[in-house]
Amino acid sequence: MNSSGSEDEKAINAVISAMTDAFNKHDANSCALLFTSDADFVNVLGMSRKGVNQIERALKNRFDTALMNATVTSVDVRLG
Repeated sequence: MNSSGSEDEKAINAVISAMTDAFNKHDANSCALLFTSDADFVNVLGMSRKGVNQIERALKNRFDTALMNATVTSVDVRLG
């Protein structure tokens, strides 16, 4: 991630970093709190969730099952 740039870019990079850290800890609550209360989340399978509570429940379910050993890495993040 680019450490220089505008305040907006720094804030966006901070959210990306926080999401990566929370995901890798399998912390559904911390992940969900990075979304707005009215967020729409659609996963790669096309399943959708609305709002922080639904997103948190879905993430917890996935972290407890299919994603129990999953990790993510941010690669080549570009803002522009």
